[in-house]
Amino acid sequence: LEGGESGESMILSNVVGLSVKSPSATSLDSAKGSSVVTGMDWMTFSTGDIFWGQIYTYCYWPCIVCPDPDGRTLSSERNVRNGEEYVLVHVRFFADSGRRNWVKRENLIPYTDLENYKQHMREIRKKYGKKSLKYKVLLPKPSKVMIWREAIKEANKVSEIIYEDRLTKFFEIYEHKK
Repeated sequence: LEGGESGESMILSNVVGLSVKSPSATSLDSAKGSSVVTGMDWMTFSTGDIFWGQIYTYCYWPCIVCPDPDGRTLSSERNVRNGEEYVLVHVRFFADSGRRNWVKRENLIPYTDLENYKQHMREIRKKYGKKSLKYKVLLPKPSKVMIWREAIKEANKVSEIIYEDRLTKFFEIYEHKK
Protein backbone atom coordinates (compact mmCIF):
# COMPACT_ATOMS: atom_id res chain seq x y z
CA LEU A 1 0.00 0.00 0.00
CA GLU A 2 1.02 3.59 -0.48
CA GLY A 3 2.75 5.57 2.24
CA GLY A 4 0.54 7.01 4.95
CA GLU A 5 -1.86 4.09 4.91
CA SER A 6 -0.83 2.55 8.20
CA GLY A 7 -4.45 1.89 9.22
CA GLU A 8 -5.15 0.11 5.94
CA SER A 9 -1.84 -1.73 6.15
CA MET A 10 -2.60 -3.02 9.63
CA ILE A 11 -6.08 -4.14 8.65
CA LEU A 12 -5.25 -5.65 5.27
CA SER A 13 -1.81 -7.11 5.88
CA ASN A 14 -1.00 -10.71 6.70
CA VAL A 15 -4.25 -11.98 5.25
CA VAL A 16 -3.77 -15.51 4.01
CA GLY A 17 -5.56 -16.79 0.92
CA LEU A 18 -7.34 -13.58 -0.01
CA SER A 19 -6.51 -13.28 -3.69
CA VAL A 20 -8.97 -15.77 -5.12
CA LYS A 21 -11.04 -14.25 -7.91
CA SER A 22 -14.73 -15.00 -7.68
CA PRO A 23 -16.53 -15.87 -10.88
CA SER A 24 -19.60 -14.21 -9.39
CA ALA A 25 -18.06 -10.82 -9.91
CA THR A 26 -17.11 -11.21 -13.54
CA SER A 27 -19.41 -13.79 -15.06
CA LEU A 28 -22.75 -12.78 -16.46
CA ASP A 29 -23.28 -16.29 -17.79
CA SER A 30 -26.99 -16.98 -17.77
CA ALA A 31 -26.31 -20.65 -17.05
CA LYS A 32 -25.31 -19.84 -13.47
CA GLY A 33 -28.85 -19.28 -12.29
CA SER A 34 -31.82 -17.05 -12.70
CA SER A 35 -30.18 -13.66 -13.08
CA VAL A 36 -32.32 -10.61 -12.63
CA VAL A 37 -31.21 -7.51 -14.48
CA THR A 38 -31.90 -4.40 -12.47
CA GLY A 39 -31.63 -0.72 -13.38
CA MET A 40 -27.87 -1.03 -13.74
CA ASP A 41 -27.45 -3.06 -16.92
CA TRP A 42 -24.08 -4.42 -15.84
CA MET A 43 -25.23 -5.72 -12.48
CA THR A 44 -27.27 -8.87 -12.10
CA PHE A 45 -28.12 -10.78 -8.95
CA SER A 46 -28.28 -14.54 -8.69
CA THR A 47 -28.40 -16.84 -5.71
CA GLY A 48 -24.77 -17.62 -4.96
CA ASP A 49 -23.31 -14.30 -6.14
CA ILE A 50 -20.75 -12.91 -3.73
CA PHE A 51 -20.43 -9.20 -2.96
CA TRP A 52 -19.02 -6.78 -0.47
CA GLY A 53 -22.20 -5.48 1.20
CA GLN A 54 -22.65 -2.50 3.48
CA ILE A 55 -25.58 -1.70 5.80
CA TYR A 56 -26.15 1.07 8.33
CA THR A 57 -22.77 2.32 9.61
CA TYR A 58 -21.02 -1.05 9.41
CA CYS A 59 -18.09 -1.55 7.05
CA TYR A 60 -18.34 -3.43 3.77
CA TRP A 61 -18.48 -7.14 4.55
CA PRO A 62 -18.37 -10.23 2.30
CA CYS A 63 -21.86 -11.60 1.69
CA ILE A 64 -23.72 -14.03 -0.54
CA VAL A 65 -26.99 -13.45 -2.38
CA CYS A 66 -29.70 -15.84 -1.17
CA PRO A 67 -33.49 -16.00 -0.92
CA ASP A 68 -35.20 -14.57 2.15
CA PRO A 69 -37.54 -16.80 4.22
CA ASP A 70 -40.33 -16.03 1.70
CA GLY A 71 -38.15 -17.08 -1.24
CA ARG A 72 -37.46 -13.56 -2.55
CA THR A 73 -34.00 -12.40 -3.60
CA LEU A 74 -34.94 -8.90 -4.75
CA SER A 75 -37.29 -6.32 -3.33
CA SER A 76 -37.73 -2.57 -3.49
CA GLU A 77 -38.27 0.21 -1.03
CA ARG A 78 -39.43 3.78 -1.52
CA ASN A 79 -37.75 6.61 0.38
CA VAL A 80 -40.57 8.61 1.98
CA ARG A 81 -38.51 11.81 2.01
CA ASN A 82 -37.58 12.03 -1.67
CA GLY A 83 -39.77 9.38 -3.29
CA GLU A 84 -36.80 7.51 -4.79
CA GLU A 85 -37.18 3.78 -5.16
CA TYR A 86 -34.31 1.51 -4.16
CA VAL A 87 -33.63 -2.03 -5.27
CA LEU A 88 -32.79 -4.26 -2.31
CA VAL A 89 -30.91 -7.55 -2.53
CA HIS A 90 -31.23 -10.23 0.15
CA VAL A 91 -27.87 -11.51 1.46
CA ARG A 92 -26.27 -13.46 4.27
CA PHE A 93 -22.97 -12.25 5.69
CA PHE A 94 -19.92 -14.47 6.01
CA ALA A 95 -18.45 -15.07 9.49
CA ASP A 96 -21.41 -13.30 11.08
CA SER A 97 -23.45 -16.13 12.62
CA GLY A 98 -25.50 -16.55 9.44
CA ARG A 99 -27.01 -13.09 9.77
CA ARG A 100 -29.06 -11.87 6.85
CA ASN A 101 -30.34 -8.53 5.66
CA TRP A 102 -31.62 -6.57 2.70
CA VAL A 103 -28.87 -4.44 1.15
CA LYS A 104 -29.39 -1.55 -1.24
CA ARG A 105 -28.00 -2.32 -4.68
CA GLU A 106 -25.90 0.84 -4.38
CA ASN A 107 -24.21 -0.64 -1.29
CA LEU A 108 -22.93 -3.75 -3.07
CA ILE A 109 -19.48 -4.07 -4.64
CA PRO A 110 -18.76 -7.19 -6.72
CA TYR A 111 -16.46 -9.50 -4.77
CA THR A 112 -13.32 -10.23 -6.74
CA ASP A 113 -10.12 -10.27 -4.76
CA LEU A 114 -8.45 -8.29 -2.00
CA GLU A 115 -6.15 -6.41 -4.39
CA ASN A 116 -9.19 -5.12 -6.28
CA TYR A 117 -10.79 -4.06 -3.00
CA LYS A 118 -7.61 -2.28 -1.89
CA GLN A 119 -7.50 -0.44 -5.23
CA HIS A 120 -11.11 0.62 -4.72
CA MET A 121 -10.17 1.90 -1.24
CA ARG A 122 -7.28 3.94 -2.65
CA GLU A 123 -9.56 5.50 -5.27
CA ILE A 124 -12.20 6.43 -2.70
CA ARG A 125 -9.57 7.87 -0.35
CA LYS A 126 -8.05 9.92 -3.15
CA LYS A 127 -11.45 11.22 -4.30
CA TYR A 128 -13.12 11.88 -0.91
CA GLY A 129 -10.31 11.89 1.67
CA LYS A 130 -9.47 9.45 4.42
CA LYS A 131 -11.80 11.16 6.92
CA SER A 132 -14.86 10.79 4.69
CA LEU A 133 -17.62 8.33 5.58
CA LYS A 134 -17.36 6.85 2.07
CA TYR A 135 -13.80 5.82 2.91
CA LYS A 136 -14.31 4.87 6.55
CA VAL A 137 -17.04 2.32 5.73
CA LEU A 138 -14.51 0.41 3.65
CA LEU A 139 -12.44 -0.45 6.73
CA PRO A 140 -13.54 -2.61 9.64
CA LYS A 141 -13.26 -1.26 13.16
CA PRO A 142 -10.09 -2.54 14.87
CA SER A 143 -12.19 -4.80 17.12
CA LYS A 144 -13.69 -6.48 14.01
CA VAL A 145 -10.52 -6.99 11.93
CA MET A 146 -10.00 -10.65 12.82
CA ILE A 147 -13.61 -11.66 12.10
CA TRP A 148 -13.56 -9.56 8.88
CA ARG A 149 -10.49 -11.49 7.75
CA GLU A 150 -12.29 -14.73 8.57
CA ALA A 151 -15.27 -13.55 6.49
CA ILE A 152 -12.97 -12.94 3.52
CA LYS A 153 -11.47 -16.43 3.88
CA GLU A 154 -14.95 -17.97 3.99
CA ALA A 155 -16.06 -15.97 0.94
CA ASN A 156 -12.99 -17.17 -0.94
CA LYS A 157 -13.76 -20.80 -0.11
CA VAL A 158 -17.34 -20.46 -1.28
CA SER A 159 -16.39 -18.54 -4.43
CA GLU A 160 -14.26 -21.47 -5.61
CA ILE A 161 -17.20 -23.84 -6.00
CA ILE A 162 -20.05 -24.04 -8.51
CA TYR A 163 -23.11 -21.87 -8.00
CA GLU A 164 -25.48 -24.71 -7.25
CA ASP A 165 -23.37 -25.69 -4.22
CA ARG A 166 -22.49 -22.26 -2.84
CA LEU A 167 -25.34 -21.84 -0.37
CA THR A 168 -24.85 -25.38 0.87
CA LYS A 169 -21.16 -24.62 1.48
CA PHE A 170 -22.06 -21.33 3.20
CA PHE A 171 -24.36 -23.17 5.62
CA GLU A 172 -21.80 -25.97 6.17
CA ILE A 173 -19.26 -23.36 7.28
CA TYR A 174 -21.88 -21.65 9.46
CA GLU A 175 -23.07 -24.90 11.10
CA HIS A 176 -19.50 -26.06 11.72
CA LYS A 177 -18.76 -22.86 13.67
CA LYS A 178 -21.77 -23.17 16.04
